[in-house]
Amino acid sequence: MRRHRARFRHEPINEASEDLPQISPDLVNRVDAQTLLKLLGNIDEAYRAPLTLYYIEDLSYKEIGEVLEIPLGTVQSRIARAKVRLFQLLNGTVRPIEQSQ
Repeated sequence: MRRHRARFRHEPINEASEDLPQISPDLVNRVDAQTLLKLLGNIDEAYRAPLTLYYIEDLSYKEIGEVLEIPLGTVQSRIARAKVRLFQLLNGTVRPIEQSQ
């Protein structure tokens, strides 16, 4: 819990709100945990694992590197690319991979 609080500090929204990303209300209405988990399945495993370990398992970049046996820079770039891909899937700018049955 202490690590989580240190990473996600409470900061009031003030004049810096123009720096926040522009997200349409429609996108917010479509997002829920089940949707995110489903879309997470459409991200390549190499990118999904670090993203999951960071946001769901609450591991640090260094810990993720140790678990996955990859360098710290690779952890950072894979998380960044996974977030971009997830945003694209949520936004509908790319189509999800069709699951074979």
